[in-house]
Amino acid sequence: MFYVALDVSLRTVAICIIDEACKVRLERSTSSELPDLIHCLQEFGWPSSMFSL
Repeated sequence: MFYVALDVSLRTVAICIIDEACKVRLERSTSSELPDLIHCLQEFGWPSSMFSL
């Protein structure tokens, strides 16, 4: 299980993903555009079937 925190502004989104042991698995900032956010999460390893545009 993963927990995701998003800090959203008009231009950027800061993403922090931690696992159940509270280990940081991803800490990154990306643009607020949806395709960029999805791309970032896909790089983490989540399948594209989880997202719909």
